[in-house]
Order: sequence, then structure tokens, then C-alpha cells
Amino acid sequence: NKISRELYDNPLIYIDSDEFSYYVRRLYGLAVSNGQICEYIKTEDLLKDEEFKQFISSDLNKIFFDLKASKHCLDQFDIRIGENSDDVFLMAFLANNDNSDLGRIIHNYGYYMSTTIKDIYGSEKKPLIPDKAKQIDRASECANFLYSIYLKALDELNEKEMRGLYNDVELPLVSVLYEMEEAGIYCDSRELQLISDNMAKKLKDTEKNIFDRVGHEFNLNSPAQLKDVLYNELELPDLKKGSTSAEVLQKLLDYDPIISDILNYRKFAKLHSSYGEGLKRYIGEDGKIHTIFQQMVAATGRLSSSEPNLQNISVRDEEGREI
Repeated sequence: NKISRELYDNPLIYIDSDEFSYYVRRLYGLAVSNGQICEYIKTEDLLKDEEFKQFISSDLNKIFFDLKASKHCLDQFDIRIGENSDDVFLMAFLANNDNSDLGRIIHNYGYYMSTTIKDIYGSEKKPLIPDKAKQIDRASECANFLYSIYLKALDELNEKEMRGLYNDVELPLVSVLYEMEEAGIYCDSRELQLISDNMAKKLKDTEKNIFDRVGHEFNLNSPAQLKDVLYNELELPDLKKGSTSAEVLQKLLDYDPIISDILNYRKFAKLHSSYGEGLKRYIGEDGKIHTIFQQMVAATGRLSSSEPNLQNISVRDEEGREI
């Protein structure tokens, strides 16, 4: 019911979770490995193991997979992860940016998992009651593989002279992003509703302009129907095999005012659905949106944002700037 003291020397700690939620994941337990020994501790036993909880919170060396997500997961139980914690996910991604998720990392380093996380937990829409034995086996397998991968990734970073990048830039950034996610971004829901209503009106007015110009209604979101209207009914130049992409429509702006309306319709529809209405469901009880800042997605090393994507709101237009 307790983690052995011999595993307190720079172990790999794998969070065994269904991963359906980023901030409120269901924690089943921890698998702890040093490459030779692996032990699994269930959540109820972890909460009683004061010594191991103190070790997790201490500044003694330890390794996690996806340190930032691990911090959020253990936060639910008031367990803080201390300093001097490595992130094998971050190390593997820096060594090779194809290592963008657990499955790829394990495969790319030449290991094979006997079960997937979906085999154990199902999906968010169709969750499974996990088989305890299979659950523990999978978590332990992950912990053992990831410990070996940690050693290999460490060698790769040394060979590529990237230890400085990892130690001085990327690893400290994990804590910064974690704190940013915790802090969240305040969102005035009443103001957002006003913007959304205004956007819906603009959408309706623009749609009416388009239908008046054509003389009948059609599905503006159907490329096939839009193609028929533009190139058959209005006889506009077909520049690229019936394409209705934004790039092609930009070239047709001088041919008919309907093109400007179509581009505006798409802009208003995107802003209304993704942000005017879309942001509402992400506003928490604290009145804030807690987006996820992704450090291991873009191959170029830039950050990305998800659930929701707050880095993708165009400020070139008045409507985007309002949001």
C-alpha cells in the first residue's frame, strides 16, 4: 500500500488516468518505475502515503510524462509537484518533433504497448469500466518504457547539444504555462452575448443580401451549391475547377459584389460559431476561460492553444478585435 523507499531515487512517475478531461481527469493511481522495479499505487492508497506525497512535492529529482498535465491532475488532491522534475514528453519532442503523443513516442523508440488507453477506458462518449488488472499492467508497462525512453532522450539531447534549450528555456516554461492555465483569462459573458447577437444579425443580413442577388435561397455552406450559383447561374470566371476557396474568391472580388458578401458571411459565421457562441461553454464558475497552452504540437516550437483556441482570433477585423 506504499511506494518502496528504493524508488525515491529519480523515478519515472506515470499518471494513470482516463485523460477525458485536462483539468479534472479521473486519477486511478500512479505507476512508479526506476527501470528495474515498478510499483503501482492506487489513488486511495496514495492519499494515505504521506511520505510519498512529500517526495512528490519535494525538490528531489523525479520524471513525469507531460509534466504540466500531471500538475493539474494531482492538483485535485492538493498534491503539488516539486522542482527538479523532468518531463520525458518534452525531452522526446525536442529530440524529434514527430514525438507528439504517447503512442508515437513509444512506437518511435521501438517499444510496443500490449493495450491502448482506449482499450482500458473507452472513449469520453463510450467510457468503459476499467479492468483493474489490465489497467495496472498498462500503467506499469508505460512507466517502464518511459523510464527507458527518458535515458535515450537524455542521450539524444546531449548529442544534439540541446540540453541548454531544455534546461534553460523549455522546462522552466512548463511552470509558466501551468500558472497561466491556472490563472485563466477573464471573459465578460454579458459582453460576449451582445457581440454574439450582433454577429448573428450581421450574418442574417449578409445572407439576405446574397439571396437577393441570386434570386433564391440555397445552402451557403455547401461548396457544390455555391459552385453552381457562382459559375453556372452568375457565370463568373471559373479560375480553378469550380473551387470556392477563399483564395479563389479573393481573385473574383472585382467581378461581382456577391463575392464580398460571401467572404463576409464566412467570417461572421466563423466568429459567431467558434467565438461568439463557442466560447460560452468554456467559461468556468470563476468567470474565466482556462485554455490549454500546447508546448509539444507545432514542429517549429511555437506555442498553440486549444479548448478553446485563443490564439486564432483575428484582430484584423473590427469583430475579431471586439472579441
